[in-house]
Amino acid sequence: DDSSQLMVHFAGGMLAEAIACCIYVPVDVLKERMQVQNHYRNSWHGLTEIWKHEGLSGMYRGYGATLASFGPFSALYFLFYEQF
Repeated sequence: DDSSQLMVHFAGGMLAEAIACCIYVPVDVLKERMQVQNHYRNSWHGLTEIWKHEGLSGMYRGYGATLASFGPFSALYFLFYEQF
């Protein structure tokens, strides 16, 4: 069935983006804080400080917004890639 294939590809793209966000959101949080706040000696120091003071939620701050903005793009991209 074509409609179920479309949904599978759409969901696959969205899932792939959700997993990718698990990797690059903490890196992006660290990068942005190092650019704006100048009190981390290096990347490792920044990661440990964020983890110590804010925990897991600090590392993934903005995950929802990132997924909301990139998720639909990746889902549609994967869907159209598989269809054409």
